[in-house]
Amino acid sequence: MSQLGQMLRKKREDLGMSIEELSDKTMIAVNVLADIESGLFEKYCGDEMYVKMYLRRISFVLDVDIDDVTEQYNTLTMEISQAKLNQEIEESQKKGKKTKIKTPKNYNPKKPSPMMVKKAVYNNNPYTSLFRTVVILVLICAILTVVWYGIALTKTPQKDPTFKDPNQSTIQGEVPNKDEDNQDETKDPVIDNQELTITRNDVLDFSFTLPTHATEFTFKVEYVTASWAKLYVNGSEYSDFESRIYNEALSSDPEVVEITFKVDEFESLSLRNGFNLRHRYYINGQEVPLTDEDSFRDPAYFNLKLIKDTGEQNTNEPTE
Repeated sequence: MSQLGQMLRKKREDLGMSIEELSDKTMIAVNVLADIESGLFEKYCGDEMYVKMYLRRISFVLDVDIDDVTEQYNTLTMEISQAKLNQEIEESQKKGKKTKIKTPKNYNPKKPSPMMVKKAVYNNNPYTSLFRTVVILVLICAILTVVWYGIALTKTPQKDPTFKDPNQSTIQGEVPNKDEDNQDETKDPVIDNQELTITRNDVLDFSFTLPTHATEFTFKVEYVTASWAKLYVNGSEYSDFESRIYNEALSSDPEVVEITFKVDEFESLSLRNGFNLRHRYYINGQEVPLTDEDSFRDPAYFNLKLIKDTGEQNTNEPTE
């Protein structure tokens, strides 16, 4: 029995660990562990790479210096190779043959081909087949997942009867009743004039209509973040709106500005903001439907135009 094998067996026994327990923790067959502890390393000539790997596992579990164990094993393999070489020389001399054999100065055992590894190194290992089974099951699950995902992508939302277009620009001031969708299309269209309608024309550009008999309306802005602002009404600067930085303190509660206009005196407004992120706009409490295109950091005008019954279009532009 070699000193290396004796040292590993003593360390295992000092820890109160059986050889079967060591086999479970290192995933090395019991018979291989028994050969290592018995110092039968000559059985594994040509398999030095695998033996070194096993010794590293054993050293880790037994809390032994891995480098020291590896060095002892390298020395032992050199001794085993030298002993075999001497034995061949003696046998050839006995037969009266002159043999020219040179002992290598630095012996490095040849790494075995994986196809030529001896069965004794890894036989009786129940974990090998289990590992292969787990790998196969994982690959099957991955393939099924990819196939399912590919089928799901081929489904278009337009086939869903409940699908609604998120880019729809016109909203109604009141939520329509589902039963009204099934009513006759010849119903009196004057009903639309009794509701507030907001239509998105372009980026930060909206138009709206009011009920027929409305005489005034309220425009409200909620500044969620800090922004410098200036307001123009009907093409001219609006004196009742203070040009300054709103929500300068970055309060969690937005700073609110609310203005009431008379319908017969109002045509359009342009609100210039130095920062256009997260602000909210309301007409008579109805929020203007902003999109992601309406949110950016650069200065820009928020334009709002009132469409009256006459259908007149206002072309006034703000002048500074």
